[in-house]
Amino acid sequence: MKQIFRRVIDGKGKVLVKDVPVPAFGSKEILVANKFSLISSGTESSTVRKTPSELVKQTLQDPWMRNAVKKMVLGGSFDSTVNIISQELTMLRVLGYSSAGVVVNKGSEVAGVEIGDHVACAGANYANHAEVIRVPQNLFVTVDKTVPLSEAAFIRVAAIGMHGLRRAKLEFGESVGIIGLGLLGQLTAQIALSAGMDVYGMDVVPSRLDLVSKAGVKHVVNVAEDNLVDRILMMTDGLGLDSVIICAASKDKSIANNAMKMCRKQGRVVAVGIVRMDLERMPFFVNELDFRFSRGHGPGARDDNYEIKGMDYPYGYVRWTEKRNMEEVARLMAEGRLSVTPLIGEVFSIDEAPVAYEKILSGQMQSVASLIEYKDTEIKAQQRSISLAPAVPKTSEEVRLGLIGCGNFVRTVHLPNLAKIKAYRIQNAASATGITASSLATKYGIGSVSTDYREVLSDKNVDAVVVAMRHNQHAAIACEAAEAGKHVFMEKPMALTLHEYAAVAAAIEKNKVAFMVGYNRRYAPLVAKVKKQLAPGPVIVDYQVNVGRIPTNHWTLDPVEGGGRLLGESDHFFDLFCYLAAAKPVRVYGQCIMAEGETVKTQYNFTVVTTFDNSSICTLTYTGLGNTLAPKETVRIFSGGRIFTITDYKELVIVDKKQVRTKTRADKGHFDEWHEFLSLVRGEKQTELPLAPLCALYAVESLNSGKAVDIQMPAI
Repeated sequence: MKQIFRRVIDGKGKVLVKDVPVPAFGSKEILVANKFSLISSGTESSTVRKTPSELVKQTLQDPWMRNAVKKMVLGGSFDSTVNIISQELTMLRVLGYSSAGVVVNKGSEVAGVEIGDHVACAGANYANHAEVIRVPQNLFVTVDKTVPLSEAAFIRVAAIGMHGLRRAKLEFGESVGIIGLGLLGQLTAQIALSAGMDVYGMDVVPSRLDLVSKAGVKHVVNVAEDNLVDRILMMTDGLGLDSVIICAASKDKSIANNAMKMCRKQGRVVAVGIVRMDLERMPFFVNELDFRFSRGHGPGARDDNYEIKGMDYPYGYVRWTEKRNMEEVARLMAEGRLSVTPLIGEVFSIDEAPVAYEKILSGQMQSVASLIEYKDTEIKAQQRSISLAPAVPKTSEEVRLGLIGCGNFVRTVHLPNLAKIKAYRIQNAASATGITASSLATKYGIGSVSTDYREVLSDKNVDAVVVAMRHNQHAAIACEAAEAGKHVFMEKPMALTLHEYAAVAAAIEKNKVAFMVGYNRRYAPLVAKVKKQLAPGPVIVDYQVNVGRIPTNHWTLDPVEGGGRLLGESDHFFDLFCYLAAAKPVRVYGQCIMAEGETVKTQYNFTVVTTFDNSSICTLTYTGLGNTLAPKETVRIFSGGRIFTITDYKELVIVDKKQVRTKTRADKGHFDEWHEFLSLVRGEKQTELPLAPLCALYAVESLNSGKAVDIQMPAI
């Protein structure tokens, strides 16, 4: 299917139309064949008008990006950070956020909609300019088939205006001023009129004033010609407006201040658009004004539990959510009380998208909105895979990989390392939307991309797969891969339950495939140096992980999807214990600091002591109570009269008869682990089932019971 994108590095205003696979959809999502998607002249031009340098600056200022750079400075890998920045600048970025179409498939848990229904969709990551989209159940509404889908495509913007009016707490007959009569302002004005408000429209563009007047607004003010505040006060007999909704986008600080000055005493100002906020105190103080902000199109906006996981808010307590606002807009459209056809300028095919955006940027598009139209999209809804390059003859020494999951770690760490090893070729790649896989295809010579990982497993040209999906999917996909005869490299964790561990182990044993979990730290050069100098017999290891505070809504803390930090990350450290002790772990004892509302799986402040059958004792301290200015990972090994201290895998201090310090570029072994996997695939080494996951799984049991727990191998 075709989809419209922008990349940071592309020239000013340049958009791309690319073929990508149809997205996968979950049990709480629907698949929609788009018929129309909305181009808002104001919103979209602000995106594509940015120059590459502006977009690069914006990317580097992103909190996630700043954190990546900070980690590099404080102890991370320079190469890894460069890869992160490079990938972010070249990734395909979706455009569009409001569309309408026909349901072509739905998840098993979606109710209230059937295949063939007309729906209006919202969401910057969902209702995009694409022939086929996936939409979570709280971000779409069914629309009456009497409503043209060209009008239904406006539903998100209309719902944003509706929520702004709700934030103003207006009552029937009150007056409301709307500053900025672009698409959002036009729709807000119409909704206010339908609710019986006395509407005042304000803008600098005469054509927009004419447009809102034709919709029924009787009071309009040309901001460029009139003294705005005086004009409004005169029109309201000196009383002022009950409320003002700011729908403009501007850096002019006078907009917000004028909005306050034209309000009556105890009036309300609501900021829906983005304007400068150098607010004056006196209008607030003298008139006891309220200044409010409106976020998105209602409660639920930016809440992953609502928007992605489909959890609704109780009707009795949250009357107007995002979805219920959209449903109300759909009702107004069906009753003919909201008309958007006069707002539509030109209608473009998806192939004409570059022309559409060029018109926006050059000022040739005078209307407040235009549409992208899609035809015969139902036919394309099954295209889960696309071929990007002809098959290349395979050499005898070559190992062809299939990627299942193309997240940040795969893109920024694994792929750059794999590109350096000639024995590997990326044959196939699968990701949920297909966009990340498609972004990587040209750079890494990937032959085909898909949104169905089973396409990777059925590809006869794929020798081994890299499993790097969300944690709760790892074990099941690894089992399927083994059954398909593929060698398996999987990112941690191997399993979130003992049952999953046993299932993966059984599948690997039954199908005699190579298997490896990405426990890279044992392959770090400094660890290799220490390993050679360890004395025979038991060791004591103290591993401190200073992670800093983790947002409570981070997916890794989700008890189902991520499993928590103990299961989701700590097996890295347990594996290093197994490697250094060169023995079998037999017992774990864990303790944690449990904050209110946390569970064992969602907290990340714990210690776990692991004992081994050769009397080695290894202690893991994992905490967010420290300070990120200190090193993140510090490993101290006591053996045979020596103390080895590794700091962030870039410094090694050995204390023997004298102290020896070695410094190097940070290297956690991510490159060398791929040589190890190559040896396994070629049969030069035998697969050994990792024991680190058992340490983590039994540590969870210990934290729950408060007692030491013996580690037992599950029946396989």
